[in-house]
Amino acid sequence: MVAGRHRRHRPLDADLARQGARRHHQPVPPHGRGGRCAADGAVRVDPGRGVSPGGARAGAVWSRRARPAWLVRLGAGRIAVRACGHVHVGVVLRPVVRGAVPDAGGHRRHGRRHGHPAVTARGRARPRRLGRRGSARCVGGAGQPQVQLKSSRGATMKPTRVLLLGATLDSPNRGIGALAMGALTILRHRYPGCDIRLVDYGHEATTSHVSVAGETVDIPLVNLRFSWKPWLPNNIVRLLLVAALWRRVGPAWRERLQAGNPWLDQLARADMAVAVSGGDSFSDIYGMGRFFYMVLPQWLVLMLERPLVLLPQTIGPLRSPLARRIASHIVQRARLSYCREVGGVSEAAAALGLGAHQHQVVFGYDMGFLLEPRRPEGLVLPGVDSQTEGRALVGLNVSGLLNIGGYSGNNAFALQCDYPQLIERLLTLLIETRGANVLLVPHVFGNAAESDTIAIDALYDKWHARYPGRLFRVTAPLDQAEIKHVIGQCDLFVGSRMHACIAALSQAVPAVGIAYSQKFAGVLASVGAGQWVADPRSMGIEPIVRMVDAAFTQREAIHAQLARTMVGVKRQALDVLAPVVLTPAAASPAGALA
Repeated sequence: MVAGRHRRHRPLDADLARQGARRHHQPVPPHGRGGRCAADGAVRVDPGRGVSPGGARAGAVWSRRARPAWLVRLGAGRIAVRACGHVHVGVVLRPVVRGAVPDAGGHRRHGRRHGHPAVTARGRARPRRLGRRGSARCVGGAGQPQVQLKSSRGATMKPTRVLLLGATLDSPNRGIGALAMGALTILRHRYPGCDIRLVDYGHEATTSHVSVAGETVDIPLVNLRFSWKPWLPNNIVRLLLVAALWRRVGPAWRERLQAGNPWLDQLARADMAVAVSGGDSFSDIYGMGRFFYMVLPQWLVLMLERPLVLLPQTIGPLRSPLARRIASHIVQRARLSYCREVGGVSEAAAALGLGAHQHQVVFGYDMGFLLEPRRPEGLVLPGVDSQTEGRALVGLNVSGLLNIGGYSGNNAFALQCDYPQLIERLLTLLIETRGANVLLVPHVFGNAAESDTIAIDALYDKWHARYPGRLFRVTAPLDQAEIKHVIGQCDLFVGSRMHACIAALSQAVPAVGIAYSQKFAGVLASVGAGQWVADPRSMGIEPIVRMVDAAFTQREAIHAQLARTMVGVKRQALDVLAPVVLTPAAASPAGALA
């Protein structure tokens, strides 16, 4: 019997029997928010406030030596709570009390029957939620409590909610799409059936339907706004201000703030968040505007006390002191941060001044390796589908960004050679000297100045008359899986976009990267292809041409090596979240990380 200070309490077993729960044999202690194992080995049951430490004052005492696993039949469903070795704080029933009693927020509430909120209008007992999001905690126990809410058929009642930041499925940059699909593959593998929501900027909230591991998944968008209109309820600056207030108020006011802002509510009710940062935008190399564009949503979820994991990406370079401070703040407060470059872990820890937090940055393979290729339907690609004369096919990705000299247009990446001349020299080598066919492959589509399609169209128009039947191009706006299939048909690939090179390497196609940042060398080195990175920031045209020529002659040996390497790479990339244990406690600010 659960007794308390109120004389009108009824024994819980008697009340359950009156409600028709005949199979109940164990008394269930009421719970409260933040119940803890008491130092003296007991927990006092306060009828109005649930479980509280200590048993000296009036109220029933529930010994932590009692470790039954309760199974309470409630209508058509079940509530299962596994023992964790300490006081069981789970989804339980509170005793029925006549009249008004204070709830967890200190308010006096009245039920429809016996004046208690734990009883529905029909008089059947109802479980009370564990904390604000149904999480369970047992502080000081040997392990984390495992709580499963199941229906009578055993299905999970509430799947894990995960936020995916810094990625989009409809970007003209197919590298970002590859990262997004890789992240979705990892999340669905690690947390089957989880509810994933994209957090990105946009005017409208949309839902994408994507195929992940052969299953069609709906991915809603939580659309934020990055604008000078602070009166918009989803403006990122406004949300940060509301989140700052949210942190300083109690549960009741937090619920009110969330009820008044559906964007804030979706973020605050998530179990965890993972960030991609566009792959290489956790840096100020593209300017401070782009940096804030990426990191402000990450800061927002941290302010809402959601567990954050930075998925494999490039961390840095960070030239501005302000950018370094912000990046260090985020990395230190994230549960784990993955760096995708070999050698980048120590560099990132030193650059951010992590000190005692340097163990929070670890290596992880780029998620683009996990993207599955898909053949474009009804598309015939000259040079790919109709190979003639047994010629080798070399894919050549031309970067529109490098072609115009960077975003600033004045050689922003400090290349030591003329990029358009380098591309034309490679055409001469591959077609005239080596007798190969060349397929021009864009990886950034659209009409923007930095689009690859614009640079490729100009190059094709200039040279196709000189090399009829030998020079081809991709003109259809293929998605990331379709363009990866096209790249996979090549015998050798030369790319100025890193994820175009990853699309080749993950299919064991030898690739030479034309690098403009540190990410190329580190990512390609992680799969044993570091010697095939040509850096025009420090190399001239002829050394780069010689490297491509060497790769062409050694392409068979490189292919065999990559085929052996990729099996382990994909397996490890898929299990990158294995160190992150998402338990019910992880949904609270004191979540767990193994």
